Amino acid sequence: MAFIYNLSDTWNDAATTWNGIKLAVTDTGSSATSKLLNLTVTGASTASFVVDKNGNLTLNGTVNKVTITAPATAATLTLADNSTFITSGAYSSTFTFSGTTTLTFPTSGTVTALGNTTTGSGAIVLATGPSITLTNATGLPLATGVTGTLPIANGGTGQTTANAAFNALVPSQSGNNGKYLTTDGSNTSWATNPLGTVTSVDVSGGSTGLSFSGGPITTSGTITMAGTLAVANGGTGLTSLGTGVATWLGTPSSANLAAAVTDETGSGPLVFATSPTFTSQVTFGTSSSTRGTLVLANTSANTVTLQSSNSTAANYTLTFPAAAPVNGYYLQTDVNGVLSWAAGGGGGGGSPGGSNTQIQFNNAGAFGGDAAFTFVNGTGTATMSLGVASTTSGVAKLYNSASANSVSIASGNNTAAWTLTLPPDDGTANYFLQTDGNGATTWAAAAAGTINTGTIGQLTYYSGTNTLSGTTTGAGILTFLGTPSSANLAAAVTDETGSGSLVFGTSPTLTTPTTSGNVTATGAAARFLGDFSNATVADRFSFQTSTTNGTTGIYALPNGNSTGAAWQATNNSDPTNASKIMITTNANTDVQLVSGINGSGTYLPLSIYTDGGKSAEFSTTKGTFTLGVSGSTAGVLGLAGSTAGTVSVQGAASAGTWTFTLPTSGGTANYALTTNGSGTSSWSQISLTAGVTGTLPVANGGTGLTSGTSGGVLYYSASGTLASSAALTASALVIGGGAGAAPSTTTTGTGVLTALGVNIGSAGAVLTTNNTNTITIGYNVTPYSIGTVSSGTTTPSAANGNYQYLTNGGAFTLAAPSSDCAIDILVINGGSSGAITFSGFKTPGTGASGATYATTNSTWWVLSIRRANGVSTYAWNGPWT
Repeated sequence: MAFIYNLSDTWNDAATTWNGIKLAVTDTGSSATSKLLNLTVTGASTASFVVDKNGNLTLNGTVNKVTITAPATAATLTLADNSTFITSGAYSSTFTFSGTTTLTFPTSGTVTALGNTTTGSGAIVLATGPSITLTNATGLPLATGVTGTLPIANGGTGQTTANAAFNALVPSQSGNNGKYLTTDGSNTSWATNPLGTVTSVDVSGGSTGLSFSGGPITTSGTITMAGTLAVANGGTGLTSLGTGVATWLGTPSSANLAAAVTDETGSGPLVFATSPTFTSQVTFGTSSSTRGTLVLANTSANTVTLQSSNSTAANYTLTFPAAAPVNGYYLQTDVNGVLSWAAGGGGGGGSPGGSNTQIQFNNAGAFGGDAAFTFVNGTGTATMSLGVASTTSGVAKLYNSASANSVSIASGNNTAAWTLTLPPDDGTANYFLQTDGNGATTWAAAAAGTINTGTIGQLTYYSGTNTLSGTTTGAGILTFLGTPSSANLAAAVTDETGSGSLVFGTSPTLTTPTTSGNVTATGAAARFLGDFSNATVADRFSFQTSTTNGTTGIYALPNGNSTGAAWQATNNSDPTNASKIMITTNANTDVQLVSGINGSGTYLPLSIYTDGGKSAEFSTTKGTFTLGVSGSTAGVLGLAGSTAGTVSVQGAASAGTWTFTLPTSGGTANYALTTNGSGTSSWSQISLTAGVTGTLPVANGGTGLTSGTSGGVLYYSASGTLASSAALTASALVIGGGAGAAPSTTTTGTGVLTALGVNIGSAGAVLTTNNTNTITIGYNVTPYSIGTVSSGTTTPSAANGNYQYLTNGGAFTLAAPSSDCAIDILVINGGSSGAITFSGFKTPGTGASGATYATTNSTWWVLSIRRANGVSTYAWNGPWT
């Protein structure tokens, strides 16, 4: 079946009113013939299903079922010919036909009309009490219209009371006293309560602040709770709320909060920290007690504080201007504290004196300016200058109100301009102002003390806690301090080494210096720089021992606990990305000659050169070493003996290219090294068939023969000569023929025994199958273990011996032997032994099978089996414990 729209949904809540499809139309203006739903088949002149905007339903076609739920009042169903079906109350309906109408009922059913009952089929039959069979009745009153009891098989209970109905539906209650009804998901049953039986109930408040009385209850009763639940247990710890608190909790308004709080200040709405609005004045501080302070923070770490004076003579108010500020204007006040913006003036008008940037001063009642007194407002820095460079010294005089004297601050005869930067705070008592060498000053603690009595020309030094002393200088020290030249320093120093100019750390030039101790180079990319490539080899920069006739050895040493050091050479002046060779130590593991790289350098072969050319090479493939050079120099591997001699291994002159692979082990004694034809060798024995030609003579351990007589044997026909005899008789005894003669045969049986000189007919004779003798001694036997038998079928065999044993591990079948024999089996009963069933044996008569076998654990039984002429019997003997 095909669908244009195929919708599905799940209704799973009985308390919810569900709607399958809802179309909500807002009708602010539409034709009276507008349709909420119009289902029409394309090409049809009449819609099949229409719901107009008033909810009227029009169907064109056959309606299988229309249900009007009683007791609806005045619900009308209008048929196509304008006939109507109207419900006028509970169980009461009226058909109104517009013309001649045939009303056809089913062949069975009930129609109530005019207060009478009709029944049957065909025309309506009215009767007072017809006999009818109901197949479907809607609205039938069960209390008055039905008699009898509906059995369980028809969906009822078969009972007339609620308790009897419940008992009829649940599983039988007989023998299930005290049990509860449970289900496995499909069926119900009675089950024992797994939680046991409650005998008493009591309650404890613990440390919660609550207490309980009335317990324990063993039958019935009441437990009463008292106390206050502590905060730590989720309570409030309160027994009542303050005045107005309950009102504020119920209606949390600013007014209700103010009514509940008893020590608030101000009134009106509750104020929060971000962007509050105050409708009246805000007072900071407490009159005659605490000064009010308004701190204004900004995006930096610093703040601006506005506060009143602690000695205000009277209350006053500052009123800010109504107009916006003007650039360069300042705030001024009148006698009432009303502020206004005012332009900066010159004190009474007039033109500035002097030139641009010169600060104005009163010059005989007029504006004056001077080049020695200037102000420059730069970006981020305002500079006031006193004096004129190289012309007029600037002096700032500072007076004190209690003294007639002044302190002057003046610049010295500077060699360069510099700035004195004062500390960011007022320092600590008794600290002095010190500079960092760039004019930035800080407060520092001064060492207090006195200078001991000295003489003229002595230097002062710190000689102890808070103590300064003087000392006499050495010869030439004061001269050097006055004129610090290299010569004066050399004259003052008495234990110098070398001569010439004073040496400083950056790029000095030294001539034949001698150092004692370590030479340390600091900084990045430090190098030994010298002539290492002079055409005259003897003129190149070199390392040489200072010991006469001594040996020069250059070491690279690890530092401290390190165990690694290396000499390295690269193929690039910048070693960051380069190929290199290293002579290095690898901790305590080995020393290494390495072809390596730095960064993205390229790995190069490690070659060995002698006599002006390459002799050998380690390629960039790990583990590959080549002796010689293909096409020019043969590679020779010499292996010297520990006492004398050398064995050389080399390839052929035209060797070709192939790989010789040695075996994986040292092989087996007397084995030979063979190849598989591709260079892979192995230890193996020489194949005499494929690996040897010719005939091996007798003198070398061979036969000297290439063939022999079929069925014959080798014999010496003469000294050092082997020959082949004639074919020997099958199953015969070989008898030597004497010197130089071929061996012969004799037939088997008595003749063979006679030929061997065997005694077969008297005392001490050998037992044979065709002679009767008496055994005068006994033999020890080793019994055969059948093992543990726990299932299946077991068949004993005389080939395993006449004495056997097994462990019974479970029920099994014992089959008769397949050949005539006598076998005794020791049966050991285990912890899970089972019955033994016999198969192929004759059925024993009463008592013929000996004792009656039982499977009792840890008992032993002997089963004797005999088979004669194909008939198998058995007998039990036991038990033994």
